[in-house]
Amino acid sequence: MIEKGIVDKVEAKLITVRCVDTEKCSSCGGGCAGDKQGRVFKALNSRSLSLKKGDLVEVYLNTGRAVWSGFMVLILPLLLFFPFYFAVAYLLPGAGEAVKVLSGITGIALGFGVNLIRKRIIKDKDMPEIRKKADNFIHRMPDITVGN
Repeated sequence: MIEKGIVDKVEAKLITVRCVDTEKCSSCGGGCAGDKQGRVFKALNSRSLSLKKGDLVEVYLNTGRAVWSGFMVLILPLLLFFPFYFAVAYLLPGAGEAVKVLSGITGIALGFGVNLIRKRIIKDKDMPEIRKKADNFIHRMPDITVGN
């Protein structure tokens, strides 16, 4: 998926980008660009482009990686609750509900721990990547000046 945005902040290779109000954004209805500033996200400048605040850029986000990352962060910890909960129920038949729930919460914590380790191993591989400066596309941005 390719997004178009405006550079908001430059920090070495990590760039903060503000999403441009495109047809995709307005037809989605997801509400991510619903505030006056629009959706803001970080992207990697792996091509070492000369960027400054206000530059128009094209940002590429691998859809498969985005779905996988979402699964790992949101679903995996919840899925790990159940094996831990039922393992304690099976291994300790007399265990109370509090012990089973605490065991399930341990599974959730393990899921978050797996994600922390995964993030350190893969570093920036799942981040959106700035492909190029895009000075020649037509864009529509909400007016964010003070007093309007």
